[in-house]
Amino acid sequence: MNHLRTFFLCAFALAATPLAAETTVFGKSFYRQRSQGSNEARWMAGQAHHLYLPDTDCLNGSVSFAAEYQQSFRGKQIAEFLFFNGTDTMTFGPARTDILGTPVAAGATTDVFAQNFFLNPNFFGTVRARPLVRNFIFDMNLYLGLDEILCGLYFRVDVPFNWTSWDMRLEEIITTTGTPGFPAFTFGNPVIRPSPLNSIIEAWAGGVTDVNLPDIKQGLNFAKINGKRSKSGVADLTFIVGYSFWRSDCSHFSLQAALIAPTGNRPRGEFFFEPVVGNGHHVELGGGINAHYELWNNGCDQSFGIYFEGNIFHVFNARQHRTFDLKNNGIGSRYLLFKRFSSGVYAGEVLFGPNILTVECKVQNDVHGDAALMFDYKRNCWTFDVGYNLWGISKDKVKITEDIPLNTFGVQGLTLGTGGASANQTQSLTTINGTFAPPTSDGVSPVTITTDSLDPDSAAHPGAFTNKIFTHLGYTWENCDYLPFLGIGGEVEFSGSNGRALDQWGVWVKGGFTFI
Repeated sequence: MNHLRTFFLCAFALAATPLAAETTVFGKSFYRQRSQGSNEARWMAGQAHHLYLPDTDCLNGSVSFAAEYQQSFRGKQIAEFLFFNGTDTMTFGPARTDILGTPVAAGATTDVFAQNFFLNPNFFGTVRARPLVRNFIFDMNLYLGLDEILCGLYFRVDVPFNWTSWDMRLEEIITTTGTPGFPAFTFGNPVIRPSPLNSIIEAWAGGVTDVNLPDIKQGLNFAKINGKRSKSGVADLTFIVGYSFWRSDCSHFSLQAALIAPTGNRPRGEFFFEPVVGNGHHVELGGGINAHYELWNNGCDQSFGIYFEGNIFHVFNARQHRTFDLKNNGIGSRYLLFKRFSSGVYAGEVLFGPNILTVECKVQNDVHGDAALMFDYKRNCWTFDVGYNLWGISKDKVKITEDIPLNTFGVQGLTLGTGGASANQTQSLTTINGTFAPPTSDGVSPVTITTDSLDPDSAAHPGAFTNKIFTHLGYTWENCDYLPFLGIGGEVEFSGSNGRALDQWGVWVKGGFTFI
């Protein structure tokens, strides 16, 4: 029992340590959930007493199938984690200052300067989010006791099929769509022209251009929010090889090595709240322990025991595409507008920030842990389980591997147009809410961004951990040559990290058979 306690405390420390340095985090461009295949609770429940059997000298094993539905709750916390102001509601409106840096009364509450989203510069409205994540998982698991080869040796493989749905669930209130529209030469327009968009939700969906605003040649192609998005596939393949150093009728202790092979999708950055099947296409390598101890047995038809399994992994580099803010422009600056230049001369195109700032990167995590402690009561053929699960992952380490073309893109700013003397000028320190400090521009020559201008931390998901309670009721037909079992269970998971991980509940049906 001392070994179990030590391992469990270490797992908790590893999960909790990355949070200490980041007490308040919001405005991240990427959201990472726990892999749908990482669930010690679902693996142990209803099946633990079928495994690591003593006094066997031939091939034995257990096959299980679990169908689970999961749904997130506390969507407000996710919105507060993602939105630029740390709340679940943002105001799109006029710029906070004019080009002289003087505060503008109409923009006093603005979180996002509307023009950055191709909305009229005097547009005013609010948008609220209530993100929801749903998962359906069909988990196939095979355990083999390889005592015929080496007494105590075992092998396990886990194959979780997953359908996942992610929905930001935006709600907006529009006060005014703004009049009369974009000033002349804002986007190559010789006269004042209104935006083709009248809605924040419509603007965030992307893909919109207008022939009357010819310098917007491509719509928003990345970091979009466009309703409910879904993905399906195998989350991850988990392979475990272990050895039981001690096995008896009332206890066992095993050490194991574990490999997670990626089979899910790589994040591509096309959507802000992007559905991900699996762990983001990472290879993970680690190991852990599993053990149990029978606390009580009436010598006839009842017993009560405690089970533990925990694994710790290193998460290796994976290639992904994420969208990055600029170091000098603050949270949300990935949505600024940029002018394209050629040899220091305006090239006749204004681009949405995400179309430039969504680039390839390598992402890794030092540690990922998943551990569960479960109490099992058995009476005749019935079993009742109740347990606790701790999951945690350290902060993303992000290295940008794709270069921004040199001398090509500069921040358009508040009112610097695409015609006349201001065509070749930029306002490189503008923020997403339309705040700008004088001077009014960067001089005659444009100030362009480089790869080093990007902030890797803006797309790095911080460390997170969750606490879960779970239960399961099952029945085993013990008079058969093969021991079929069937049960139902459920779980409730709470994020200990203010929206950094999903709060979610789940229910499952689990069945299978054991052979000896």
